[in-house]
Amino acid sequence: MPDDIDAMCFAAEHQGVLDQPFEQMWLAFTPDEAGLHVVIEVRSKRRVLLGHKEMDVRLTGRFEECDPRPGEDVVTYVRRVRELACDAGLETKAHEALGV
Repeated sequence: MPDDIDAMCFAAEHQGVLDQPFEQMWLAFTPDEAGLHVVIEVRSKRRVLLGHKEMDVRLTGRFEECDPRPGEDVVTYVRRVRELACDAGLETKAHEALGV
């Protein structure tokens, strides 16, 4: 992901993207690490009232194991995901995937 961010910043600087007026800018990064799909959303506003936030950052994620499998029917999918949700080791898996 760092290479992608560097390339995006380079392109924005050299194409004049940041020189153009904007009301709101939204960026989304979606790296996949160790079976965990992560979405990092950054929203920035050009103008804000004094005391209000200029930027929001939202981090969400899901295990790829929770994605429907090809040919999997709804009943099988629900049963499989329920078992995953009840797995006591799910939190440990998340920590391992994130390296914390």
